[in-house]
Order: sequence, then C-alpha cells, then structure tokens
Amino acid sequence: MTSAKSYPVGALVRMTVSIHNESNKSCYVAVGPTSPSFSVLNSKGVVVWNNCYSDAQPGACAMFMMLHPIAARATFVITKTWNQRSGPASDFVARGNYILASNLSGAGSASRIEFALVE
Repeated sequence: MTSAKSYPVGALVRMTVSIHNESNKSCYVAVGPTSPSFSVLNSKGVVVWNNCYSDAQPGACAMFMMLHPIAARATFVITKTWNQRSGPASDFVARGNYILASNLSGAGSASRIEFALVE
C-alpha cells in the first residue's frame, strides 16, 4: 500500500508491504533485496522505479534471501520510499497515475495499488 492516494511534486512516496501470521505458531518469511519487491509502473505499464534501483537508475539486486521469523498472530512490515525520480538524469517522472506492484516471495501476497502524482 501507499501512505496516500496522491503526492505533490517532490514528496516521498511511502510504500508498505505487510504479512500477518494468523496461526498460533511462529512461521518464517523469505526476506532479501528482491523480497518484498516494490515496482512503480506508469500508465503504460512501464517500470519507472523498483527497489533495486540505485541513484534513480535500474540496478541489479543481490540474490540472497534470509528467513525472518514472524511470531504467532504478529505482523511483519517493510517500508520503502521513492523520491519520484527515474532515469539516467534522475529526473522527476511525469505527473499522472501510477501503480505500485509489490510481492513477498513465497507468501502469495502480490498486490497492485494505484496512486497519483499531482501538481
């Protein structure tokens, strides 16, 4: 999810993925550079940013995972921020509608949320 439905120019977009353990026993979730994944897509479905970007440019994610314990009835939460920039020049992206696509590996928790960047 995002912290707001719309963001003004330059505001940090705050993105959160969470998973809740509904059981009475602890469990584990795989966490690493690609899990959870956060991708921001423009209205044409093109990825303009993801959590593997470095200096607002596409980068390679390390390929390791660690098991993170989740206590019984507890919720695990990860938050990332995006500065609304993309590309080699690290320019602000165009105003308009965007989609946050997120996924937590092995947890069946893929989601897509729409938000807007406004003047």
